[in-house]
Amino acid sequence: MLSKNSTHQKKILAANGHAILREKLKQVIAEIPSVVVVAEAKNGNEVIEMVNKCDFDLVILDIDLPDRNGLEILGEIKRHKPALPVLMLSMLLEKQYAGSMLKAGADGYITMDNLSDQVTEAIHRISRGEKYFNASLLRVSGGHAGPVSFHGDTGKRNNNFYKPLAKKRSHV
Repeated sequence: MLSKNSTHQKKILAANGHAILREKLKQVIAEIPSVVVVAEAKNGNEVIEMVNKCDFDLVILDIDLPDRNGLEILGEIKRHKPALPVLMLSMLLEKQYAGSMLKAGADGYITMDNLSDQVTEAIHRISRGEKYFNASLLRVSGGHAGPVSFHGDTGKRNNNFYKPLAKKRSHV
């Protein structure tokens, strides 16, 4: 659980394979009082190395890292440091992973399209020992364990966020 001491800066490891998305995540988190990104990882091996070497209050972990699947990394983190909260992050609402994330011990799940709306609430909820998942994910997963905060339907994507990505992919 994150420290409840308000004078303590909550230390976050931000793991995402894309430098631009890590930067966006850091910018959003910089607006949250008493929370700071103290380390970044661009792949799964870096995540595991950093988690083993340092003490974080929270890991924000992309589900799609370049070298390993985020669910695999989540499982490894929870085997070695079961009390370390992990907030999963994805570009899209990945309903097919909902049950697996819950089973593997994820403490929450947010999407990049509504990052600024979700990350603050998710960090606050997780700091109180709650889970934070999109309501539509839990409907798919068939349930949960522990207190859960439901966030509105993030499946309504911000098309402006995805258009440049789609355009870039169409030229490949």
